[in-house]
Parts: sequence; structure tokens; C-alpha cells
Amino acid sequence: MIVESFSGVRSVCDASFLEKVPRYAEGYVSFLEEKCVGKDEGKDVVGGGGARKGVVVIGRDSKVVGKEVVELVTGVLLGHGFEVFDVGILSTPGIQHSVRQYKAVGGVIVTASHNPPEYSGIKFCRSDGGLLGQKDIEGVYADAKVNVPKKGEGKVVDKSSEALGSYVGFLKEKFPLRNPSRVMLDPNGGSAVPVLKELAKAYSSFVIVNDELSVYVRTSEPNQETLAGLKELMKKEGVEVGFGFDEDADRVELVFDDATVVNGNCVLALACDAILSGLPKGQVVVTNDATSGVVLDVCKSYGARVEEAEVGEINVVDLLYELNAPVGGEGSCSGVVVPPSRCRDGILTCLLLLRLAEERGKSLKELVQELPVYVAKRCEERVEAGDVPLIREGLIGYFEEKGMSFQVRGDAFGSVKVWKERGWIFFRASRTEPGVFRILVDAPTEAKAAEFLEEGKAIFKCVKEQAL
Repeated sequence: MIVESFSGVRSVCDASFLEKVPRYAEGYVSFLEEKCVGKDEGKDVVGGGGARKGVVVIGRDSKVVGKEVVELVTGVLLGHGFEVFDVGILSTPGIQHSVRQYKAVGGVIVTASHNPPEYSGIKFCRSDGGLLGQKDIEGVYADAKVNVPKKGEGKVVDKSSEALGSYVGFLKEKFPLRNPSRVMLDPNGGSAVPVLKELAKAYSSFVIVNDELSVYVRTSEPNQETLAGLKELMKKEGVEVGFGFDEDADRVELVFDDATVVNGNCVLALACDAILSGLPKGQVVVTNDATSGVVLDVCKSYGARVEEAEVGEINVVDLLYELNAPVGGEGSCSGVVVPPSRCRDGILTCLLLLRLAEERGKSLKELVQELPVYVAKRCEERVEAGDVPLIREGLIGYFEEKGMSFQVRGDAFGSVKVWKERGWIFFRASRTEPGVFRILVDAPTEAKAAEFLEEGKAIFKCVKEQAL
């Protein structure tokens, strides 16, 4: 089944998906021609100025099936007279960096993120590298059925080596390291591989494992279970800290030599600590509405306020730039955003945390142990996709009837969050997995988190029975 969401489209890369790929590309062309091309002699009117008329950047993750998707999208772009800069296999943040570097009118990222190797997908970018907003991506999907007349032949320019070098240079300049401690980096055959190999030339303390492109030794999503195999490798190499990346390297998990994977909220908290410590008080930090209190507490300690956006990377990014925030992210999925990036960047996060450890003269283990203690837990419930709005309305009605303090965000598929003493219970339907309802909790202790999760499950069961 093809899943269309505001973060892009993804599917098993079968004949039916490949048949529709050119249609999605046509829909994106409609967006480019309406919003970016031919306005004021080619000046970009979406997300910044100075775009070169007719240049579109395209790149992909390391999944083999993505190659054919790139060819199909490129063919449509060429038929409409665009100049295509192909940056090859590169991380999602690296491709977005290339859109800005080349002042392109847009960009196409062929990736299915942490989905299995047989999956592919497409993300469409504005000229600032950020993903299209909800209204624009819905327009792309609607125009995917429209056959836009072709206007001429463009050309393809191979920018793979140049784009890689530029992105690596950006990373080293943004968060330079003097003498980083030995760390293990696991790209799992994904698009972080070429970037990490280039960084290792400058930082000999980087120990890279599972670094053969398109060879996956674990499932793509890095978590407690999939990163357990690093324990023996870290022991063998004598390293205490490791980083595990997902397929397109926009996410990273911090793992210690006892196989403990640090909660993503703690990763975001450390990133906020690192950025805010060098800035005056009064800053704003933007997170999604499922981010733990550990982030809030760290920000408060620097006199910064936290503003929440609805779950979804582009929601966080847009609010971050609107408020001129120096850092933000989604702790619920280990995502950190630092300008000028317009997406989560796992490799940039890795360098930021290593620099923090250098500056403090402490290990990352010590820094994590110093954070305020919060416990996050989650589970999933399944319902019919069409029943999601009914259940969401049922949750709102339940909390209103009980007189509980709660907040709602988004549309009929948005979140409902009820406040508890020093914590919360969060309900939200997945936009990429139809019929999946996620329940997340945040609490000051393990016992309280378990209690909140059981309460959330009981509430959901009650509401589901009443609503259906």
C-alpha cells in the first residue's frame, strides 16, 4: 500500500508504486512552476531568495530499489526543462544542504527512511531545503493525477563528489572537534556511510562498523533491540560510547558499552544544553508536543522557554524558524534540528554531543547521568483507519467529562495530551501507518511511567468501546 503523508510518500517498491512515481514527479513540477519558477525572473518565492531557475537537486539513500525511482523522477524533471543536480547516495540532511548550496528551486530525496530494504519513498523539498508544508504536499498529491505538458529537455549534472565534500565541510565547520574520544559509529550500510568515512579521515578516533553500502546487518531503525549487537563490538574496540543511525541518517541513537540505548529525549536535552550554554538567557527552543520534561528542565535552567509544535518534523522546523530559535527537535524520535539545517540531522547531532563532552571535560555517560530524571514509555494500539477521528473525539469527551487538564493539536488525526503530576499521557494516530494509535507517557520515575501507561491503555480501551 502506498502511504501519502505530509513527510512524503513511501511504499514497497513494486510495479504499482513505480507506475505512480512519474505522476508524483509531475505533481511536484506543478508546485515548482507555480511557486518557484518564472516569478520575478526566477527569484524563488518559497523559503528564501536567490534560487537559480530550473535547478533541482536529487539524491537517495542506499536502498538499491531507490535507483529506479531516481531515474523515473529525473526523467520527468528533464522533460520539463529542469537542470538536475544528482548528488548520489547521501544522507537526507546532506541532500537538503545541497539544495541550499546550489541555490536550487527545489530538491527530491528518494528514501523510505527506516523502512525495510524493499521499500522506497520520495520527499519533496522547498528551495531552502526544508520539506513542503502540509498544504503544498497535498497539492502535489492532488496534481499527481494531472498530466502536465512537457516543455523541453533539461540535463543531468553529477554533483555526488562535490556535494559530499561540501556537506562534510559544513559539519566540520559547524561543530569542530579538537581531540574527540574513541567512539563507535554504526551507519548500518545506510547513507551515512560516505559521510562518516570522510569525517574519519579528519578524526582518527572514529571507529566505523557495518560500513558497506546497502548491506544491512540489523533493521534500519536504531533502538534498544537493534543496537544490542554493538555491545561486543564496543568491548572489542575498547570504546564506551557509540552512535547508531537510521537509513537516511536524520536520526541517531546514543548507546553505551553495556548496550544501554539512551532515550532520545536525553539526546535532545544534551543538544539543548550544548547550544544554550553559549547564548544569553531568553532564548526559545521548539520541540514537538510529545517531548519529555527533561528537555523542558534543561531549557529552564538556561532561562529559555520551550514552545511546542504538533508532532511532525516540518511543524517543528517551521515554528523554529518563525521564532528564530537556535535549536529544537523531536525528543520522541531522537531528532535534533540546528539552523541552518531544516531537518533532523543525526551526524550533526553526533558531532554536537562529542563537542559538548570535550568542552565539559566529561564523558557522555557522565553528562547523561547529570540530566534530570524522567522516564518515557510507549505502546501501540490498532484500530480501523477510518475510526481514528471517532476515537480522538471520544478521548476529548472523556477528559472533558472527567474535568482533567488536557490539550489538543492538529486536525482529526492530531494529538490529545492529558497532564498528570510531573508528567503526561499522550495519544496520537500515526500518519504513516494507518490504523496505528500511539500512547506515550512521561513521568519522574519508572513506577509512575508504568502506572501512566496502564492508565492510558485503559482509557483508550474504554473510549474505543464507547466510540465504536
